[in-house]
Amino acid sequence: MPAIAPRIVHAGNASNRGQTAEAIAQGGLLGFSHLAVSCDTGDATDEDIRLIGEACGAANLDLVLDLNLTDLPVEHPLVRLHPECFSLTADSTASFVDPRLPNLIEGRAVVRLQQNAEPFLIWWAERLNALARAGAHGFLVAEPAVLGGRLGRELIQRTLDWGAAPIFFIADTSQVPQDAIQDLAGSGFNYCLSALPWWNGRDAWFVEQHAITLGVAPVLALVESRRCEPPASCALRRTRLAIASISGAGVVMPFGFDSGDCDGDRLELSSCVRAMNGIMAGEPLHGALRSLTGPGDAVTILLRTGSAAESQAESGSLLAVNPHPVINSGFDDRYAPALGEWSILEPVPPFSGEGEKLGPGEARLFRAARQKPIVVASRTPASSARMAAEQGRVWIGNISPAVDAGAFPAKTVAGEIVRVEADLVSEGHGVLSAELLYRAEDERNWHHAAMKPAGNDRWWAFMPVRRAGRHRFAIESWPDIYATFAQDLAKKRAAKFDIRLDLEEGHRLIESWSAGAAKPARQALGAILTAFSGASPDQRAALLLAPETIEAMARADPRDRKTSSPVLCIDADRRVAQFGSWYELFPRSQSPVPGRHGTFRDVAARIPSIAAMGFDVLYLTPIHPIGTTNRKGRNNGLGAAEGDPGSAWAIGSDAGGHTETHPELGTLADFRELVRVALD
Repeated sequence: MPAIAPRIVHAGNASNRGQTAEAIAQGGLLGFSHLAVSCDTGDATDEDIRLIGEACGAANLDLVLDLNLTDLPVEHPLVRLHPECFSLTADSTASFVDPRLPNLIEGRAVVRLQQNAEPFLIWWAERLNALARAGAHGFLVAEPAVLGGRLGRELIQRTLDWGAAPIFFIADTSQVPQDAIQDLAGSGFNYCLSALPWWNGRDAWFVEQHAITLGVAPVLALVESRRCEPPASCALRRTRLAIASISGAGVVMPFGFDSGDCDGDRLELSSCVRAMNGIMAGEPLHGALRSLTGPGDAVTILLRTGSAAESQAESGSLLAVNPHPVINSGFDDRYAPALGEWSILEPVPPFSGEGEKLGPGEARLFRAARQKPIVVASRTPASSARMAAEQGRVWIGNISPAVDAGAFPAKTVAGEIVRVEADLVSEGHGVLSAELLYRAEDERNWHHAAMKPAGNDRWWAFMPVRRAGRHRFAIESWPDIYATFAQDLAKKRAAKFDIRLDLEEGHRLIESWSAGAAKPARQALGAILTAFSGASPDQRAALLLAPETIEAMARADPRDRKTSSPVLCIDADRRVAQFGSWYELFPRSQSPVPGRHGTFRDVAARIPSIAAMGFDVLYLTPIHPIGTTNRKGRNNGLGAAEGDPGSAWAIGSDAGGHTETHPELGTLADFRELVRVALD
């Protein structure tokens, strides 16, 4: 098998000696590594094969024979020796149709191997070795699906075992259905042919079939097939060569595809052929062919990388094709999302094209590279990394009550019992413990309340708010090592596992924690250790799982890797802030004497009547000095007459601002007296 996939120029029938000689002369100059000829019995002898092989060797080409092993002329030696292995056509002169015979082309014999394939396998293994000795380096096998995976594997293996010359096999899968291609997996074929001549540049089946075929063997791009109409113009032939460059590990191209007349144009595509062969020889692509666009896009974009795993590839080839027969299509920034990381594109001449638009049927080939990911330079010393590894292992989030994640204080009223909740999530399936810490703003020490699970990683605890004013609270959570140990021990014990090592682990854990525990917990754990020493295994397990042991260990827990939430605030107002009836008034309008400015004392005189109406809150409009510039007049008019007091909300004058009272209302002492009367 060649180290690099073969680049084959097909010279046609071996009996056409003139064309074969011309193909040999031109093949090496165009960058091909192999020459293929069709070889049916009667068209060329072994001596002819030997002479062609020698001519190929002189031109640095290896010879490949294109053979049909299963559809043979009726005069073929194998058909004569073993007619039982074939279905023959009926005599065209017969006056009846024999339903036992297939509808075959007259003069041909099609193999049928259901009963006894041994004569067929022996004859062809010997014949292929004879052709290899005559100069053939490989065989292109037509209709491989007729053989199938099992017989194909047997024939190839026998041929290789019985011969000394290294040879390879190519399966012509260009017209084989996808399910039949899959049946060839493991058959031993070294290469398969693509169905490129039948692709319209748009439909998804081409990429799908390429992936299926690649699962059998590396794919050789078939540039043109005699069973399909060739491209109708020079531009379309250039496109076909560009697609072959990205879709094949190697190539099979008929001689003359690059030159001659095509629809009135004189072809000269030798530079494109050399470029195609150079890409395959120097930059073999082993990855799967992937379409970056859909059938509805104006441009089809194909990507193929050099390594089998695209995720590990740093470079590859990218092809943009305009499949429309008459309309130009732009290949521009609108396709950036389709390209993704593969946005570093370098045109590959002579498939680079000109202008911003792709002409009808035009293809452009690029070398593609990934954009390098952003690398963030680490400024964290190793000591900080170790500290991070020792930090808390519990995530605390979605704390309530909270306003804007704690940016502002939540609200309640004094005397309420506030339910505090949070999500607590940790790695693994261990047991967690958590506490709510809370205190009033003027307190130093925190109060503690154990939190309880509410289900679905939600935990809760109550916080009593007894005083008006600001309170602070936070949540702490940690992996509960002993509770996790007890949970696992109970499961193992119920399943009747061997728990001797677990008992020893629990014993050592109690010893370790008791040393650093507070005196009450240390005494309780000491009593447990004393009882543990003389107990049986079952008694030890019961002792480790006892509620008293779990409770004592919870008090002794050093709480390693504890996580603490940010401290949040909640403001408690008086009960009247939760619900009350408010009475609003303008203090300056409360004078009992018409034309005189009201005062705080006038407002205080009205409080008994307001309270008698059942109001809880007296709400005053602004009581500060009022500005004189652009002062408003009566009834919110824009012009103020002399003596107009202005708007109470236009705060600020020579008499002061928000820290002073309006001089005509009274002094701060008068205001304090008003507050005292209201409270009484």
